[in-house]
Amino acid sequence: MTQFKIWTDGACSGNPGVGAWAAIICDENDQIITELGQTEDRTTNNLMELRAALMALKFVDDVADVVIRTDSNLVVGWMLGTYDRKNHGCRAIADEIDRLIQHKNLSVEWVHVGGHSGDAMNERADKNAKRLIQARKRELQFPGTPR
Repeated sequence: MTQFKIWTDGACSGNPGVGAWAAIICDENDQIITELGQTEDRTTNNLMELRAALMALKFVDDVADVVIRTDSNLVVGWMLGTYDRKNHGCRAIADEIDRLIQHKNLSVEWVHVGGHSGDAMNERADKNAKRLIQARKRELQFPGTPR
């Protein structure tokens, strides 16, 4: 069975505001397969944290073992069922993650890592998300900039 190690992060400038998610997907030997990320113009940090996990899981093969490392207590709590899914927008993404895991027959382990605690891949995902936000904010200041 294929194994993936994934680090995810979400960020937002303003809450709500311009946000981004980032994911780093590695093989079982910690070799980077790809780095993903995208911005949204009006979103929240929590939505970006969940979107990062969703988009990373969309990338991986069916029938795989996956370890997702995130500094988001919300993501880990919701996906492990220890947090109540009250927020409608976040709940929709979390429910989509649940369906995707079932559809792709994934085995997912959710691991919380401390933010800014020295986990190199978590720091990289954080920087990727923040870079995406800064680039998008520049585009919004100077319309017509190629995207």
